[in-house]
This record gives sequence, structure tokens and C-alpha cells, in this order.
Amino acid sequence: LVARVETVLRRCGRGREKLCIWGVALDPEQRTVEKDGVPVELTPREFDLLLYLMRTPGVALYRDVLFERVWGALPEEDTRTLDLHIARLRQKLGWQEHITTVYRIGYRLEKEDGA
Repeated sequence: LVARVETVLRRCGRGREKLCIWGVALDPEQRTVEKDGVPVELTPREFDLLLYLMRTPGVALYRDVLFERVWGALPEEDTRTLDLHIARLRQKLGWQEHITTVYRIGYRLEKEDGA
């Protein structure tokens, strides 16, 4: 259902807008990321993960949901892949305090104060 809704929204142009939060600008159409005007190199999975987090600021996202949305399937076994990608995003963007771990749930990108 979520995939269908996102497809309809993309057709209407919603998916093309630039997303900006915490000094990071993400362009979904060009698949580029800038931190304070400086380009940031991300892997395709890191980009997709960041895109999903930036589209849902302030929402605690379950690990399974993130896996399904970014990797396209649930993990076969207990894996640290998501944790490693989150750690890399935190490091590359300087977002140690902006991407928070939600105990027994997953992760959340904190909202900006004015948002």
C-alpha cells in the first residue's frame, strides 16, 4: 500500500521536491546530497535510507520497515547491516545526535526545532 501511494505521489510531483533538514539538502531526482553546500558521497543504500528518514522526521521507524523500504525485503537472520548503514550516515553527515536509536523499535530522525 505504501509503495502504491508513493508511486501516485511521484506521478503528481511530490517525490521530486528537495528535502532539507539539519543543514543537509537531498535531491531525490538527481540523487545528490549536500551538507552545508558541500557534496556528500553516499552509497545507493545509504542514499535510500537517508531519503526515507528525511521523508519521515520525528517518526520512530521500525527496523523491519526500514529493511523492507531500503533493501526490499526483511533480513534472513539477525543482521547488523542496518546499524552499520546508520553509523555511516551519522559519521558522514555529523548527525550523531539527530539520528536517534529508539529502544526495541529502530531509529528516528529528529525534527528541527522550527519544523
